[in-house]
Amino acid sequence: MIDWELVAEKIENIIVADEKRPPPPKDGERNPKVAYQHLDVGQCKSLRDIAQRLNHNGIIIADDVGMGKTRIATTLTKAVTEAGGRVAILVPPGLGFQWGDELAKSQVQDVPEILRSLDAYLNSWAGDNPWANHKVLIVSHAFCNWQVKSNPKKNWKWSLLPQTLALVQAQLRESG
Repeated sequence: MIDWELVAEKIENIIVADEKRPPPPKDGERNPKVAYQHLDVGQCKSLRDIAQRLNHNGIIIADDVGMGKTRIATTLTKAVTEAGGRVAILVPPGLGFQWGDELAKSQVQDVPEILRSLDAYLNSWAGDNPWANHKVLIVSHAFCNWQVKSNPKKNWKWSLLPQTLALVQAQLRESG
């Protein structure tokens, strides 16, 4: 079980560390050797408000385009993983790269490629590092776009749902 008070502390630590960095230059000319502030004032306020509410009923982040929802969510992801939790991020199919970039900028480590299809899911289990071993998982909306067809040979995919649940539960029992 995640300790939400610890997550709130991690959020504050991330904000304080970020506020100690110099602000990004207004002219857009960035020195690649300088670590500039990653969060703006409004994003820091939102994160502090989120930290206060996490222990109650959770949160929903909703705002206009360009207001920093992704950056807030990736900072929250960093705090949750640093506190020992896991995060699943469900994204529209075309935004996987943006989320990967923002997670990297927020210094979230060990994020596998976006899970877009059943084949990618199955292939991850065939390798040495299945998605269940990661603290962060990005899942495309398209992953859930399975279609039932009248051909019974193609309906085998639906039997994977209970198998997937069983595998996840086994992983959780082993780690917990």
